[in-house]
Amino acid sequence: MKKLLLPVLIIAVCLTYFIATPFITSYKIVSAVKKGDDAELSSYIDYPMLKQNLKRQIEAKIAEKFQPQSDNTLITAITNFGKKMLTPTVDTLVTPKNVRLILQTGAISTTLLDADEEGSEDNKDKENTLLEDLDKKLDFHYINKDEFKVTIHNSNTNVILQRQGLLTWKVTNIILGDSKKIGNINE
Repeated sequence: MKKLLLPVLIIAVCLTYFIATPFITSYKIVSAVKKGDDAELSSYIDYPMLKQNLKRQIEAKIAEKFQPQSDNTLITAITNFGKKMLTPTVDTLVTPKNVRLILQTGAISTTLLDADEEGSEDNKDKENTLLEDLDKKLDFHYINKDEFKVTIHNSNTNVILQRQGLLTWKVTNIILGDSKKIGNINE
């Protein structure tokens, strides 16, 4: 009986750790966001996949907004131009600092373009207010065995983590809950 107990205990511990890894990764992401540690946060993000998913999301919002006016050639031309500009824009904006700001605010903001945003006292106060009880406003659950969702309730934003390897999880998508938040935070 004692010979069987050790292997069962080892399997139970390994299985528990295997199931807990996305929770641990989520905690580390929240911790990096709270500390403003962009380097640490960056290690938990799959940038190519995140960029691709954000582009799809923004393209869908553009199509939704301009679909009723699709018979207007000017709107169609502007929409096509906007789609062409989307790739370099998203590639430029998806940086560790900006991902941290998106996670804090739940918005793709025009203020991400401001060069001296970090130095502004107003922005530091806003960041501190948003971070005060971020971890109390989170909900976690598995989507399937290889995908995990973290919902940030104050912004209705969903962060999707995907398993990469056996025990590694990375952010592959950030689904913004409120379409009005693609634009300016203050809207």
